Amino acid sequence: MPTQKAKRPASKGSSSRGSSAAKKSSSKSSGSRSSASKSSGSRSRSSGQDAVSLLTADHRRVQKLFKQAEKLESDDTEELQQLVMEACQELTLHADIEEELFYPALAAAADDDDQDLVREAMIEHRSARQMIQELQNMSPEDENYKPTFKVLGEYVNHHIEEEENDIFKAAKRAKLDMKELGQEIMQQKEAAGQGDAESGEEMGSASSESESQTDEEEETSGGGGRR
Repeated sequence: MPTQKAKRPASKGSSSRGSSAAKKSSSKSSGSRSSASKSSGSRSRSSGQDAVSLLTADHRRVQKLFKQAEKLESDDTEELQQLVMEACQELTLHADIEEELFYPALAAAADDDDQDLVREAMIEHRSARQMIQELQNMSPEDENYKPTFKVLGEYVNHHIEEEENDIFKAAKRAKLDMKELGQEIMQQKEAAGQGDAESGEEMGSASSESESQTDEEEETSGGGGRR
C-alpha cells in the first residue's frame, strides 16, 4: 500500500499572522463605526438646536466683537477693520435669517398686541443695515470709523435687549415650533458657510439663558398674556 504523508499542522507564525490581520481589520472597522457615530452625533446636536438658542448665540458672538473693538488702541486700524467686517457679516446674516424665517413665523402666529414687536424689530433692522453699509464703504483710517462702529454696537445691544426680553417671549406665547425653526435656521447658516460657527459652549450657555428667561416670564405672568 502507498504510504500516506502526514499533514503538517499549521505553523504558529501563520496562525499568529492571521490573528493579527483579523484584529487590525476589526480595529479599523470599529474605528470607522466610531467616527461615523461621532459625525452623526454632531449633526444630530446641530439639527436639534431650537431657534431661540441659535439666535441668542448670534447675539453673544457679535457682542463679543464689539467689546474687543473697544479695547483696541486708536492706531490699530487693521485689527479694528477685521472686527468691523466680521461683525457686519454676522449681523447681516442674522438679520436675513430673522426677517426671512423667524419674524414671519411670529407674525403669522402672534396676537395683535405682539404684532407691533415684529414691526418695530424690522424697523430697527433697517437702521442697523444703514450703519453697516456706511461702515463697509468707509476707510478704517476715517476718524468716524470707530465711533460709527461704537454707535452700531450700542444700537445692536438695545435691539438685543428688546428681542430677548420681549420678542422671544412673544414667540413662546405664540407656541412657535422652535425646534423646526431651529432646523431651518441651521440650514440657512450652512448654506451661508456658517453651519459650524456655534461652539457647544456658546450653544449651551444660550440655551440656558433662553430657558431661564422664559421660566421667569411664566412665573411673573402666571401663565397669562403679555405684560
